[in-house]
Order: sequence, then C-alpha cells, then structure tokens
Amino acid sequence: MGKARQQQLMRISLKYLLLSFLILLPYTLAGFVIDVPHQDESCFFIRIEKESTVDVNFDLLNDDLSPDPLRVVLLDNKMDTLYKTRQSLREGRFEITSRPGRLSLCVQNGIDHGSRDRADRTVGLDVRVVGVPDPTQHLLKSVTGVQTKLWNLKNHHDYMRTREAHHRSLTEDTFTQIGRWTILEAASAIVVSILQVWYMRRFFETRRYV
Repeated sequence: MGKARQQQLMRISLKYLLLSFLILLPYTLAGFVIDVPHQDESCFFIRIEKESTVDVNFDLLNDDLSPDPLRVVLLDNKMDTLYKTRQSLREGRFEITSRPGRLSLCVQNGIDHGSRDRADRTVGLDVRVVGVPDPTQHLLKSVTGVQTKLWNLKNHHDYMRTREAHHRSLTEDTFTQIGRWTILEAASAIVVSILQVWYMRRFFETRRYV
C-alpha cells in the first residue's frame, strides 16, 4: 500500500487542496463543504508541528443518497492507515493523537467498489487540531473538552443550514418547472381549442355548400 498509495497521491495532488496547520495557538479549526466525484477521493494534507490531537467531524449532506460508498480515511506520513470509518456512516466524529509530521485526510466516494447510483456526494468536513496539554494543566483540558462539544454543536447547526438551503433550492426549481409545464399546457389547450373551432366552422361551411 505504501508506494502505490504514495504515487497515487502524487498524481492527484495538483487538484487537491494543501493545508498546513501550524500549531502556534492551543487549537486550529478548519471547515469545508466539498463535492467528491463518484469513485474518486478528495484529500487534505495536515502538517503537525508538535504532538497534537486531530479531531475530525464529517457529515454527508445529500439526504437522498446512500452513505454506503462514503469513507473518511486518515493516513500518516508513511501512507499507513491511522483510522478509517466503517461502512454506512452518514455522519460521525473521531479523534486521534499524532506525533509531528504530515497527515493525509481523504474523503472517498466509492473508491473501493463504486456505488449503484454513480452520484457525486457533498460532504461537510471539519478538522480541529489541538496541541496536547501538559498533564498538570487539568483546567486547560476541561476547557478544551467544553470547546470540543460546542464546536461539534456548531458544526451540526451549519450542516442543517446547508441542508435547508439545498432543499429550498430544490423546491424552487421544482415549482419553476411546474409553472413552465402549466403555461405550456395552457398554451397547448388554447391552440387545440382554436383548431377545433376552426375545423368545426370549415366542416359546417362545407356541409352548407353541399
């Protein structure tokens, strides 16, 4: 997996966003909404400057699509798998403590076995990098725990707003199409009525002459 995986990431690195998280503050936050094509993946590179906890929160925003092809994978600098989400997870969260180095966070859409719908998937992804505190700093650890819970709550609200905007756009498109079909049907009925009147007049005029 090592060399093959490394070559694959090198080939597609131009279309992937490179992120460097420099741990100069107690924590670093990053949030994205990304579209992952069918049988493809989108990867982000995370650079860790000191021992830190990487907290990842993800959510599939397409309520009408199956989560089966979705995988979130975290790889170390040797391209070995540190964590991989299990199948059929629509949303989830995981955290892992990492040593300094570069990590690769990849969101996969049916890259192993594909999917029946062959559809792109929109995924909300939030990454939080927290420097590991001194064991004696219990207060800082408690505050970090509260921040994590508030952060997760905020993420879920953001995902709900994204879903609401998606559904509103879909509803507006549906009403627009219905309106167009209604106008087309009304125009067709008017044309058919005019043709019927014209035909009946011609028919009676013909019978009168006969």
